[in-house]
Amino acid sequence: SMKKLLTSLVLVCLAVAIAMPLTAQDAKKKKKKNAGKGQRSALASFVEQVKSKVELTEEQAAKIKKLHEEAQPKLAEANKVIGGKRREIAAARKKAAEDGLKGKEAQAAAEAGLTAEEKAALAKTREITQGFQKAVRELLTPEQLNKAGLKRGGKKKNKAAA
Repeated sequence: SMKKLLTSLVLVCLAVAIAMPLTAQDAKKKKKKNAGKGQRSALASFVEQVKSKVELTEEQAAKIKKLHEEAQPKLAEANKVIGGKRREIAAARKKAAEDGLKGKEAQAAAEAGLTAEEKAALAKTREITQGFQKAVRELLTPEQLNKAGLKRGGKKKNKAAA
């Protein structure tokens, strides 16, 4: 019955070979749907944070969604370059903090093991995230900024309005 075993083995392998690309396509579709779910990171969690504390108007929600859709692919692109280095960076950052380093020194220590390209990509992720957060803040009223605990970014605007 060795032949029978081989036949079933071949069939199983075929089934797997056929199913794999299909599940990969599903995964791709899913990934597109929540563009870089692993990246749900900064942008999406910032939006969640705002939404959890503030009642957005339909217009605000739509504008934020559009901003998110524009920023997400750029962020995902930059994150591709950094790839698996995130853990190393986080560990280095933690060590820098434990060593009492702050600000730019801590940053430099955290990025010590990165290539120039990775450093540039990391800077780009920061730039994209901060730009996105700033754009979202600018859509909110002073009251909403207050409620969301985002006064920092809103202060200047309030002064300009006063």
